[in-house]
Amino acid sequence: MPDRDRFAGSARLAETLLAAAVAVAAVWFVLAFVTIAAARLSYPLPLEWMEGGLVLETRRVLAGEALYVRPTPEFAPFIYPPLFFYVAAAVSSITGLGYLPLRLVAIGSTLGCFALLFWLVRRETGSSLGIDSPIETDSPLPALAAVGLFAALYPVAGAWYDLARVDMLYLLFALCVVAAVRVGRGARAGIAAGVVFALAFLTKQSTLLALSPLVLYALFYKRRFGVAFAASAAGLVGASTLFFQATTDGWFLYYLFELPTMHPTKGRRLLTFWTQDLLRPLGLATAVAVGYVVSALGGERTETGVFYGLLLCGFVGASYQARLHTGGAENTLIPAYAALSIGFGLGIAAALRAARRYGDRSPGVSPAIGRSILLIAVLLQFATLVYVPGAHVPSPAATERAERSIDATASVDGPVFSPVSPYVAYMAGHEPTAHKMALVDVLRAEPHPERAALRARIDRALVAEPRYRTVLTHGGVYAFGRMAKAYRYDRTFPRGARPPRPITGARPHPRNVLVPKNPAAVANRTTATNRTADGNRTVSKNSSANGNAASFVGAVASSDRPAIGAVT
Repeated sequence: MPDRDRFAGSARLAETLLAAAVAVAAVWFVLAFVTIAAARLSYPLPLEWMEGGLVLETRRVLAGEALYVRPTPEFAPFIYPPLFFYVAAAVSSITGLGYLPLRLVAIGSTLGCFALLFWLVRRETGSSLGIDSPIETDSPLPALAAVGLFAALYPVAGAWYDLARVDMLYLLFALCVVAAVRVGRGARAGIAAGVVFALAFLTKQSTLLALSPLVLYALFYKRRFGVAFAASAAGLVGASTLFFQATTDGWFLYYLFELPTMHPTKGRRLLTFWTQDLLRPLGLATAVAVGYVVSALGGERTETGVFYGLLLCGFVGASYQARLHTGGAENTLIPAYAALSIGFGLGIAAALRAARRYGDRSPGVSPAIGRSILLIAVLLQFATLVYVPGAHVPSPAATERAERSIDATASVDGPVFSPVSPYVAYMAGHEPTAHKMALVDVLRAEPHPERAALRARIDRALVAEPRYRTVLTHGGVYAFGRMAKAYRYDRTFPRGARPPRPITGARPHPRNVLVPKNPAAVANRTTATNRTADGNRTVSKNSSANGNAASFVGAVASSDRPAIGAVT
């Protein structure tokens, strides 16, 4: 008997230590994200190559200019709804235009997502799980593990949680809808959920696929709530679509739905989404989440199983559909990872309860042994996702190069066509141009006639009637088809001022300088205002159409500006 007691005591001690290790690992992943986000917040170049394009769309909101217009070399919108840009503009009105306010929106949204993940799992598992275990008495460990898993997936999802992109604000709204549907009762709560559904849609249109399964759940299990939810969501989405369609001369639906449906897909991702994107990083977590849903169906918790099963179907399905597109980067996986993290936390709690029940039926077996095995499995899942935070933070040398590249860009002759990084050119004092990704979205959409129309506009601006004194590109003169007829390679950025590559996502960066073959064909511009985003600096630029390599290098060598860090 004393031996059995000593064994039980050792098992409980091991369980306690393992539970503490799980909690520490989860907190470490959250703190790692916060540390990286804080370190990258003021980086003066794009962390991901589309960030600057979103800043320029925010600038249009601040200037009262339309977002959805005919695409031209000067401006083409991204295929996103407008709400993120309005939220970013509101923050920019306080902080000033730049990467900073957009990244603040993303970081705040991510922290909100962490809180909602914790709350959702905690609500389902907060009742006492047992009385003989230090981790089962109203333990927050499953909820903490869910948050830790989602935070640990930060690099797997492209280190996207703090970028100046729409994804995290969209996920925050989507998780608010999930919470509202789970706990809401009555028509008023249903209307409120419908309002948030519409906000999610106006942030990213994949809301329709991700959250529609929850509408079915609400209609079946919560009739009054469900009717109000479905009616308000459909009414607000429909009304906002009609409004923007009418006020944009029909361009709203073109960018949000027509273009994405005409983009090609990557057939190999039909399988690799499941094998590489989900199972390779999340094999155990996926099994736990799916196992939880299956075990809940058909018993006392059928409604709970249906709810989280539909949540998995909607979020994973939305990620799958977006990932299949040729432009579907790792950010498309974020909703799936959020849903699986919730299922992971719920599955851990269910397994802890199962271990307790098994111990009750088998007096000779300590429940702590089963719980310890489960906690070891959780730690193994975390161990597969360990990463080095410093690998995702620009080095001081890269930050210094970034600032020198802005000075180098300021020294070239304008007008400047810089589709790879148009906001950097704007920071350097040049008029902004369209982002290459926005142009490519139109140019790869077949068979829409706007594709040929935009190509004709680009050819006119870069070939037939070249209007730019300088083209900054990551490629050669063939980057836009027939541009080689009008432009020639002149030089690269000085080595010490070559813009660093973006840290995540696609990694093009402007490194080559092209000039017109026939300078006389370009309208003469002798001076231009060199503006930074805060409008405090002006410089007179040389107007030679051939470019002045000496001044280009000299502007970099003589720059004595302090590091602009937060000046974005």
